[in-house]
Amino acid sequence: MTDPFVCRRVALVSVALFGILAGPAAAGEPRPAPPRRARLARFGKMNLIDNALFDLAEFYMGEGRTSEGVAVLERIAGETPDRQARSMAHFNLATVHETILNDPDRARAEYARVTGPMAAGARSKVLRPLRAQKRWGEAVDFLKECLPACEEPSEKAKVIRTLTAIAKTSGDDKLLETTLRSVPDLLTYEEAKAAAEAEDRKLSEMRKRIEAAGGPRADAATAQPRPGHRDEAPTPTVRGRPGADGATRARPIRSAAKIEGQIRELERAGFHDEAQRLREELKKLRDARAPDQF
Repeated sequence: MTDPFVCRRVALVSVALFGILAGPAAAGEPRPAPPRRARLARFGKMNLIDNALFDLAEFYMGEGRTSEGVAVLERIAGETPDRQARSMAHFNLATVHETILNDPDRARAEYARVTGPMAAGARSKVLRPLRAQKRWGEAVDFLKECLPACEEPSEKAKVIRTLTAIAKTSGDDKLLETTLRSVPDLLTYEEAKAAAEAEDRKLSEMRKRIEAAGGPRADAATAQPRPGHRDEAPTPTVRGRPGADGATRARPIRSAAKIEGQIRELERAGFHDEAQRLREELKKLRDARAPDQF
C-alpha cells in the first residue's frame, strides 16, 4: 500500500522535474497550458494495484481518452478482490456514463452495483427523480436490481426495507401486494436471521458509544435534582478543570451538535426509531436546561 507521504514527495519531484526540463520561457512567450487533471471518486485506502489502476484511469480521462479510462475501471470492477475498490469502480463507471457518455441505462445498471458506504448515495441518484415523478414501480424494480450486488445479508435487508417502504407510501395497492409477496423470494430465512443479528449488534454498539460519550440518557440522570436538595442549574465545567468549589469535574453536558451527529449516524444506519427517541430526548433536555448549556 503506497505511503501518502511518499506519494506527495513523488508528486513534488515530478513537478520540479517538469519545470527543469521546460526551462525558462522567452520574454513574452506564452507558457504551455498545464495538462488537464481528472479526479475519480475514491474511498479509503487502496492496495497498490488498484491504486495504480485508478491513477491510470484518471490519466486517460484527463487526456480525453474516455473509452480507455472506462476499460480500466471495468478491469478493476471485474478483477479486484477488494470490495470497496470494486464498489468505487462501479460508482465511477456510473458517473462517467451519466455525465460524459450520456448513457442513462448503463449508468443506472452501474449505480445498482455500488455497495458499502457509497451505496446509499448511488441509489439516491436513481431513486430521487423516480420518487419525484411518482414512478413507484420503477423505483421498486431498481432496488431489486441492487440486490445481486449485496454481499452481506444486512445490506440486502436494508434494500428490501427501502423497497417495501416505497411500495407502502406509493398508494398503489397492487404494487404493495406484489412487492410484499416477492420478499420471501428476495432473501432466505437464514439471511433474514443473520441480518437481524447484525443489526442488533450494530445498534448495541451504537448505544454503548453514546452512553460512553455521556449521551442524553446519562445527561438526563445528572440533570435530575437529588432528594432534599435545591433544584440548581449545574455549573458548566471543562473536562479536567476545577469548578467553583475547587473539585475537578468532568464535563456534564455534551453539545447539541454532537447529539445531532449521533442521530444522523443512527438514521444513516437505518435505525429510525432509535434516532427519533434520541431526538425526543434532546428536545426534552433543551427545554429543561438553560440555553447557554448547548
